[in-house]
Amino acid sequence: MELFCSIILAVFTLYLEQGSCFPSGAPWDTCLTMFPKHNGQQRQTAPSHFRFHLQTASSFRPGDSINVSVTSEKAGHALTGIQLRARPTSGDRERIVGQFVAWPEEKTQALDCLGGIRNLITHSNNEPVTTLTFTWRAPDVNVGDVQFIATFVEDFDHFWVDQTLTLPSLEPPPTDKLGVDLSPNFDVIDWSECGVSKGCFLYPRACTGHDCYAAVSFRWTNGSLEFEMFASQEGYVAVGFSEDKHMGHDETVVCTAQGDSLAIQRGYNHETYNERQFKAGLSDVQARYVDGRLYCRFTRPIVMEMYVEKGHKKLREFNLEHAHYLMLAWGHIYDGTEVMGLHKELPPVSDGLVDFHLSAIIRGSSLPLAKQIHGTLMLVSWLLLAGSATVIARHYKTGFRGRLICKAQAWFQIHRFLAILLWLTTAASFILIFVVVGGWLPKWTSAAGNAHACLGVAVMAGSTLQVLAGVLRPAPGTRLRPIFNWGHFILGKATHITAGVCLFFAFYNSVIPAPQRKFAYIVLSVALVVHIAWDVGLDIAKCIHAKKSRDQYEMKTVDGTSSDVGNEPTIGQGPPEVTLYLYLSCILAVTCASITAIYMF
Repeated sequence: MELFCSIILAVFTLYLEQGSCFPSGAPWDTCLTMFPKHNGQQRQTAPSHFRFHLQTASSFRPGDSINVSVTSEKAGHALTGIQLRARPTSGDRERIVGQFVAWPEEKTQALDCLGGIRNLITHSNNEPVTTLTFTWRAPDVNVGDVQFIATFVEDFDHFWVDQTLTLPSLEPPPTDKLGVDLSPNFDVIDWSECGVSKGCFLYPRACTGHDCYAAVSFRWTNGSLEFEMFASQEGYVAVGFSEDKHMGHDETVVCTAQGDSLAIQRGYNHETYNERQFKAGLSDVQARYVDGRLYCRFTRPIVMEMYVEKGHKKLREFNLEHAHYLMLAWGHIYDGTEVMGLHKELPPVSDGLVDFHLSAIIRGSSLPLAKQIHGTLMLVSWLLLAGSATVIARHYKTGFRGRLICKAQAWFQIHRFLAILLWLTTAASFILIFVVVGGWLPKWTSAAGNAHACLGVAVMAGSTLQVLAGVLRPAPGTRLRPIFNWGHFILGKATHITAGVCLFFAFYNSVIPAPQRKFAYIVLSVALVVHIAWDVGLDIAKCIHAKKSRDQYEMKTVDGTSSDVGNEPTIGQGPPEVTLYLYLSCILAVTCASITAIYMF
């Protein structure tokens, strides 16, 4: 089934769109990362075609103005985009120091970053140039040696990051020690204390600590909060503090690992992306990547502030004295950097607001409640209701001892009720997901997500046609009745198979966390095998019973014991009702197991 999904998936890759570049300048919220996220393109590792030059001085004092030039050193290569700022070489190297007082206005512009004024240069258009000169003024206080750091963009696919030029200071280095030091010496996390001396958010629901896929713990220590967390992959692990269950307007703390390179950073979640901000204030930071897991520990003051809104003129307070929802996220980072990529897997969110004063074990889910309901309705519809309606119509027309319900045969009334209920639950699920998503899928949806959506539309259309055909069915004995019977059978089978593939695609999706995908594959595969086994078994039993009835009839005819029409073989007679109850029990069991793939993660 996974191979089959992969083949179909290739068809839907046409839905994917290219990422966008920013010809009018880098976004204002990339002041620290300075990394062009051009549809996932990696940075160039070959030497850059562009170079820094100091024009007026080779060193500086506080308050001095320095001219810095950027030139192309290779014919045929021009600069179309740029980001440039200055940082100290010691202490807190995240700080942006000084400000730009002159720049080529026909090509570039100066932005205000993270409380500063005109402290970042970026392009204002994508016209190619070969030389740019800027005037930077040093801060009035001694910050020690300064390093200019730049990003050079030649085109969408070719850019260089972390290009540096050091400017020595004529003043002695400052003695105050700033910055956040990270220690690679990591003390093992004691998960046995969860619910005793510290609170723990554990994912998935059934895990207890070391066996989790990801987890975060917290405890009060000397008026601050100590956090410990891990995720089962290289790249990054992040914890978020939110006032609601949705991404946006949240604080995050992120630990990254790539090889032996470890780092920690703070960020602010906008609606669809994370903005890196200053991490000053965090302390006792430890990190380690070992055995496929990234571990992190840090201490956070109860109250911290972050810049919000464009231009970074407004500070917002994040106070963990108040309860927040906890979020866990993990993903990849760009090669050779600390820059986070978009997390593909949905982040688990705590079920309720978390009181950080309490030592409680917290559970959560990666799927919002509305999507859980959507999935539940579809699983019930196409694993339980569709299978039951089909089996009763195919094998139990002569069952139920000839009982009538509302003057119609019992099998028909049950089949019709299940079919209508199937359509209602499918329609409810279909409408619900359109309301949640707000229409069709956003452009960044994966190919698997698009495939699932398109198959879902086909299922909705097929089930609607089935109901309409049932309402407008020709009367028995008419010329069109055999055509209806075959059409009803083929359309029903096709819709049922499409729904099964659609269910697999719901989990064959990079946004679904890996443990949830794996569990869902198992239970859906078991459900598929059970359905096929019952279909085949019931057909075989039906054939055996028909042959046995025919043989008995022929023996009676040869012996002359009976030749009445009423004693002709009941070739269409189905299996006993107890078989139906056993079938329903099995299908109900696999349906419930499949639903756990939604709610256990």
